[in-house]
Amino acid sequence: MHALDVWRTYADVFESEILIRQGRPLDGIVQLHQAIRSLEASGFVLYNTAFEGVLAEGLMTCGRHDEADTIVSKRPRALSTFGRGMVRARAHACARSEPG
Repeated sequence: MHALDVWRTYADVFESEILIRQGRPLDGIVQLHQAIRSLEASGFVLYNTAFEGVLAEGLMTCGRHDEADTIVSKRPRALSTFGRGMVRARAHACARSEPG
C-alpha cells in the first residue's frame, strides 16, 4: 500500500465513524470493515483495536449484538477490562431487551 493510500484509508475509518454516529450505521459498518481489513493487509494495525471498538458500537446500533460481542471478545488483552466489560454488558442488555 502506498503511503497516501494509508492516509486515505484512515480518512475512510473516521468517515465511517461519522456515518455510524449520524444514523447511517450500515453504511459506516461496511466502509469501516473494509478499511480495517485493508489496513491489516498492509500491516498498519496500531489503531485497529480502537477501530474495532467503533465497529462493535455500529453493530450494536444495528442490533447485531452477537457480532459486536465477538469483535470485543477476540481482543481481550488489547481492550481494557472496563471498556470490554462495558461493550459486552451493553450488547447483552440490548439482546435481552429485544422482543422474540
